[in-house]
Amino acid sequence: DENDQVAGLVGAFLDITERKRVERAVRASEEQLRSFIENISIGIYRTTPDGRILMANPALVNMLGYTSFEDLARRNLEQEGYEPNYDRAEFKRQIEQNDNLIGYESSWSRKDGTVFCIRENARCVRDSDHKVLFYEGVVEDITDRKRAEEEIKILSTVAEQSTEGMAIADLGGNLTFINEAWCKKHGYESSKDLLGKNLAIFHNQEQM
Repeated sequence: DENDQVAGLVGAFLDITERKRVERAVRASEEQLRSFIENISIGIYRTTPDGRILMANPALVNMLGYTSFEDLARRNLEQEGYEPNYDRAEFKRQIEQNDNLIGYESSWSRKDGTVFCIRENARCVRDSDHKVLFYEGVVEDITDRKRAEEEIKILSTVAEQSTEGMAIADLGGNLTFINEAWCKKHGYESSKDLLGKNLAIFHNQEQM
């Protein structure tokens, strides 16, 4: 009032119930995402074009043989790379040209120097000026699969060159592999004439 005394109070009230609900939902979603990243069995990373490792989940840290993210983050990918034969320049060229990579296979090295095979899906994240901020992606260790593929190639070569007739059929009896010796034994010039056919045809031939 005219004596500078408080005569009353004027205020405004806003119902923030919905805002608080949204904030709680966002926090819960962030916690779920963090838990998912930390517990998933495939590697997840975020790195910069100059080689800094911004983020790596526990699966990737373990995959690379490190005890902690801090230990891994000391590694600069531009200086050390992942493995002597890993072409990081080619990785950067492809991902920046296409903005993503799907099923990119390469070899990385662990902290102890052992080499393993990986398959990754990655994308390039840019700012509003189209400048590359970082790369982020997921990594799967496919060493066992690649080893199995190599063993299959070796076995296939041995089977192809064998003088003994060899054939493989699925559970339905349909031929999925036949070597040259098997073809000659049954009077066929090429395995193309036999693949997909059922073994029953040979039983019928023998009965005839």
